[in-house]
Amino acid sequence: MEKINNKLWIVVLIFLICIPLINGAKPSNVINTNTAGLDISYPESYYIKVNNNLSVRFWVYNLSSGTIFTNTSINCTYNIIDSDGKNIIRISSPNISFGINNPNACQNCFNINIGGGNFSTKKYLSYQIRCQGQGLGGYRIGDYEVTTTGFDAPSDNLKIFFIILFLIITATSLYLVLYSFGHFLTLDFTLGDLAMDWGAYIFIVGYYAFENYYWNISIIESFYLIYLYVSGILLVLVPIIALIFSTIIGTLNKKKFDIIGKPRRRIIQ
Repeated sequence: MEKINNKLWIVVLIFLICIPLINGAKPSNVINTNTAGLDISYPESYYIKVNNNLSVRFWVYNLSSGTIFTNTSINCTYNIIDSDGKNIIRISSPNISFGINNPNACQNCFNINIGGGNFSTKKYLSYQIRCQGQGLGGYRIGDYEVTTTGFDAPSDNLKIFFIILFLIITATSLYLVLYSFGHFLTLDFTLGDLAMDWGAYIFIVGYYAFENYYWNISIIESFYLIYLYVSGILLVLVPIIALIFSTIIGTLNKKKFDIIGKPRRRIIQ
């Protein structure tokens, strides 16, 4: 038992040591604005999840005075350009709605909603926002990356980490399954054994949530769902059955032993 606990602690330690590998660097997102004229304030969304809608909200200010502009005083154009330089989205005033007329979005901001069908595959995109009016002008440019998770694509180090951790989890789970079956056959499965098996399964579920958040590859997801189902039977259902049988039969054997071992009284006639 102590040896198994030590092995599980080693797995957890390796997991904690490897966590720093998950932080990938953001892609460079160059933002340009004029030093005079209009300042376009746009909270950048570096990553877009595949097939998800994109909501664009930006504000326009006078650089010199800080006065906010509305759609009655300036005109704006929003473009999305793919990696081949093709303009795939172009929306201009007055088709860009304004916050005062759309209280569900924001006040004093320009609103654009783009359907997820434009982001059906992983790719890199660039955007440009241009506004002009009252003799002033300004622009802002930047990049989007369409990923399966809506977050930074996993680095090579992170992929290696997932693979190594999966192999460790699989090897540990297989060992615990064989260990549990051995004690099931000898009917000496204990509550401590059950705790180890269930703890391993909770670790497997945690790994799935972790991988789904940072990687989320459909083929891997399909395989791991099967893995979750099989390990759930072997590490959750079978151990509880083993504990019940071991407890019941162990209790019966103990009573039988007590009866056999109890001294008989001799009746003297």
